[in-house]
Amino acid sequence: EELILYYFIKGHPRKSFIELIGVQPHTYDFHIKNIKIKFGVLTTTDLKNRCYLNNLHKIIPNRVLSRIL
Repeated sequence: EELILYYFIKGHPRKSFIELIGVQPHTYDFHIKNIKIKFGVLTTTDLKNRCYLNNLHKIIPNRVLSRIL
């Protein structure tokens, strides 16, 4: 979920993420649904807004950092 949320916040479209990470579309959808529940939002627009309001767009997951470094 952490990785999916990171790429979602950064604006990667669903198809792009699926190709980048190699997950099935239903896996992506499942995690986005769970993330929305955890954040208490109904739409992906609300999710993105909530993430920006809480400065989550500034956090880089360790899995992403390890690919960069």
